[in-house]
Amino acid sequence: MTRGGSDKVKRLIALAALSLVGCSQVTEEVTEPKLVWKTLADGSRTVSSSAVVIRCWGSGCLGAGQGVGDTIVGYFDLPRRFSLSDFWFLDKPYQCRSFRGLVESNAPVSETQYSETVEKNGQTVLTSSRPLSEAYVNKFMADNDIDGQWFDCAGILAVIEQGSPASLATTLVSAPLKSPPTAR
Repeated sequence: MTRGGSDKVKRLIALAALSLVGCSQVTEEVTEPKLVWKTLADGSRTVSSSAVVIRCWGSGCLGAGQGVGDTIVGYFDLPRRFSLSDFWFLDKPYQCRSFRGLVESNAPVSETQYSETVEKNGQTVLTSSRPLSEAYVNKFMADNDIDGQWFDCAGILAVIEQGSPASLATTLVSAPLKSPPTAR
């Protein structure tokens, strides 16, 4: 091999090494802080951030989150890998939310609106602007092969809106084993 040829090889190796170093910096994983769970007196566990609170009884969890003018409550199965920011994107078969919207009239008036939904595979299959009965929701889920359950979504939402998502981790919300969470 001539001297010019070996210089080409060295330059190619150097370029390859530099590109690998650049790529490894681009592909570094961003890790979230480890979740610190707190065990409550009833045996449930809770974890929270400033906008989201999760409370679990076994693998069944109730989550509440507040955004700008928006509060959502949903019941879901805790995935193996989970971060608090995932709450907004988790499959929550049954959930409710309240949000502030503007109502058109002579002057815009702010009004709180309510929405209750049942989802299957991330798609809304039932929605209502008022609370649905336990019997109706459970029958609808059974008839449509949806793995979820009714809980006192409107009652828990009211507790959270009168306080904050942190109310979810208090005695104002309870869930005996084998039954859905309720507001007291």
